[in-house]
Amino acid sequence: MLALGSRFVRHADRPGEPLPIDASIASIFERSGSSLLIAGPPGSGKTTVLLELCDALLRRAAKRPDEPVPVVLSLASWARRREAVETWVTDELVRSYLIPRDLADRMTAGGRLTLLLGGLDEVPPPHRTACVKAINSWRARNGLVPVAVCSRTAELSELGARLRLDDAVELLPPTDAQVEFYLRQLENAGTPTGELRTSLRTDEDMRELLRSPLMLHVVALAYHGRKADDLRRPGTVTERRARLWAAYVARMLEQRPVPAGARYTGEQAVRWLGDLSGALERQNQNEFHLDRLTPAWLATLAHRRYAHRMIVAGGGIIAGAVGGATFALVKRAYGLQVGTLEGTAGGLVAGIASAALGALLIGLSGGLATNEPSRERVVWSWFRLRRGIATAVRDARAGAFRPALAFGAYAGATAAAVAGAIAGAAVASFSGLAVALGCGVSWAAMSLVAGGELDITVAPTEQLTWSWGKLRRGLPTAVGGGLVGGVIYGAGGAVAGGSDFAVAATVSAASSLMLAGVCFAGLSPTLREERFAPNEGIRRSARYAVAVGAGLGVSTGLLFALAGRLADDPPDYLLAGLGGGLPFGIASALIFGGAACIQHYLIRGWLVRERSAPWRYTAFLTAMNDRLLIRRSGSAFVFPHRLLREHFATLDHARHRPDSTSGAPNVTGTPGE
Repeated sequence: MLALGSRFVRHADRPGEPLPIDASIASIFERSGSSLLIAGPPGSGKTTVLLELCDALLRRAAKRPDEPVPVVLSLASWARRREAVETWVTDELVRSYLIPRDLADRMTAGGRLTLLLGGLDEVPPPHRTACVKAINSWRARNGLVPVAVCSRTAELSELGARLRLDDAVELLPPTDAQVEFYLRQLENAGTPTGELRTSLRTDEDMRELLRSPLMLHVVALAYHGRKADDLRRPGTVTERRARLWAAYVARMLEQRPVPAGARYTGEQAVRWLGDLSGALERQNQNEFHLDRLTPAWLATLAHRRYAHRMIVAGGGIIAGAVGGATFALVKRAYGLQVGTLEGTAGGLVAGIASAALGALLIGLSGGLATNEPSRERVVWSWFRLRRGIATAVRDARAGAFRPALAFGAYAGATAAAVAGAIAGAAVASFSGLAVALGCGVSWAAMSLVAGGELDITVAPTEQLTWSWGKLRRGLPTAVGGGLVGGVIYGAGGAVAGGSDFAVAATVSAASSLMLAGVCFAGLSPTLREERFAPNEGIRRSARYAVAVGAGLGVSTGLLFALAGRLADDPPDYLLAGLGGGLPFGIASALIFGGAACIQHYLIRGWLVRERSAPWRYTAFLTAMNDRLLIRRSGSAFVFPHRLLREHFATLDHARHRPDSTSGAPNVTGTPGE
């Protein structure tokens, strides 16, 4: 391994040897057969050495067109999907270097790359050994591929597998003489270090703190032109390191104060960075993607529970508003004179039908997530259904169905209010009943189908893909569900409005449900790695929500308007189409990105309310990037060094007592700005 002055190389097949101080990393890499491990303690300069190697290899490739092209990648991102190294490299070339995917595929498959892989120690511990095995497997499949890997020494010793690389270069801590020399250079540059050098001779903790190229560099930045008195104050290495990082942060904000119109102070900026680093630590992540914000980023279990309740309430209010408006518009369109008895009966039928068909459509869209390992599609299982029914009472006692009841209550109350405002009290009563029953029972029904507790996963729609194979699998269910739904809604129409309205309700509901089922069966909302701007995923989700919602809403609205011609007394076609297309348009918009946008802004609002983040998050992070306190990497933000992130995390721990359990349901989603 290598360091500021002392270097030591270890060979796979012969004893290790010290290296001359002027030995270049490029020559070491070449002698190793282009297979090298670079290791060292925190702050020893591993990333700097890796970048020096990249620079040397780039200059060589510029002179020799047949040389492999060096690329620097962080293994921390491998843990997100834990896929084959070839696939991961291609994805990272597209995401980080903006290389077209077809070219990235050819470069990866053709052996045209020298991979310089940093951050093995930043892979979460549960996946670190698997990462090593993936690298070894990739090299076994592709032969002598040029590669260098960086890692902290301590993490290497804890691995359950050994990296199969020919040589290892160890970056050793600088000696006392080298530290003394560096501090003298700072003195010559205008930073008083005489008293600091004197204390080093008798203070072992001070020597340990500064025996790191990174910490020496931080000293130079934090105390340029002033004395480092707070470093000489008594304290442990950890306490002094915290004071050093605090001085560095203060100096960065002093040199470039926060913008005058930013509406936050330097102290608030530090607190927000502490909250962010604490959340990254809880999530075991290194990169912050604003468009992947979820309730799990909230600081405490209580906050996550409150956020989940906000999401349930918000969803219920939206569903209720749409349902109430639909009932009122259809009544006006057809001129129905609905009595209390007929309206209540029709509301019950419509509510039960909505429950069954809601479960069907959500299942077809891939939104039904169970506690089973696979969540790619809904697989019917009588055993799982029996298990769900058998545990229903126990789950009800434990409060598992409380979200369903709350969702139905919010939806019913909102539906009654909206329908009453548009069409009067009679419609308000049965529309509220129907919507409450439909929303509440559909949630509970899906929970039973899932075999217990239901988890609706809310994720951004960053791209839409059409699958004919998925459509073929879901087509029978879509057609059958549409026919059954048409019959059920026709029965409700017969009770509420007579035979003419029943025929129109049957045809319009069946055709619209089949159309929606076909769209939901063939379309797949997915995430994507090729995001180049912060919060791009949420913006994409909003565009897809508008496009799909408008498309399906207009299509089903036309079907409802055309079906009205079957009635002896033709309806107001505009109101009939609006009333019929509205629920389909809103439902599809929510499923294909809208729910993620709503959840995102609810979480953002909660973070602002708790003073854990600014509302204009991207602008804030960009300002901190300009002050060297965080760094932008494509669409993500990362801390410049792991030690700085750990320093900010300690500030977060001081403000929040960490909780090890997450009792809130696993509702995932995304944030945006």
